[in-house]
Amino acid sequence: MLGGRSPLDPATTDPEAAGQAVVDNFGASDLTRIAADSDPATQAAYEGADDIAALFVNGRTSGASLADAPQAAAEANPIGHLDSVSALPAFLLPHGTADPVVSPSQTLLLHEALRAHGADSTRVAVLGAGHGDLAVLDDDEEVGRSWSTRRTMDLITDFLGTGPRTAEGVCRRLRGVRPVVPPRTCRGPRR
Repeated sequence: MLGGRSPLDPATTDPEAAGQAVVDNFGASDLTRIAADSDPATQAAYEGADDIAALFVNGRTSGASLADAPQAAAEANPIGHLDSVSALPAFLLPHGTADPVVSPSQTLLLHEALRAHGADSTRVAVLGAGHGDLAVLDDDEEVGRSWSTRRTMDLITDFLGTGPRTAEGVCRRLRGVRPVVPPRTCRGPRR
């Protein structure tokens, strides 16, 4: 989906075309806190005008950091748009606990906001996993492989297909692992 920003997006012309499920792998939800769980050097790197989040929000030629454009940063955050949605689909939010690019707390923020808006949201902590398969570019190939295991892929395809879309069903799919605090968060596959 194109997020309703294009006339080619079916959601802009057909209200019945709304999605039934969303999988948001290691996604950002508050760009001003994207590195909140990171070390001080990484946090400092995200504060400049040349950081990827600032470039995404402000454009390549603006020279502005997210702190320089707080309104633009707020408008880019998905959490800020939840009030404008009348019905939310089920969400699956997998995130690696060792993600150095997007802080794992980002999916927790979205998960809690979705639940506050009445959505069925399940956050899965993929233990030891980094930022998706990009992690295979790192020295530790195993960190990236966490996202390509049969167990992780089955979890996602089952959620999108005919499998369980409720938090309880997703957690059951993880073979007996119970949800942990906060509510409807599961411990996912290990790397």
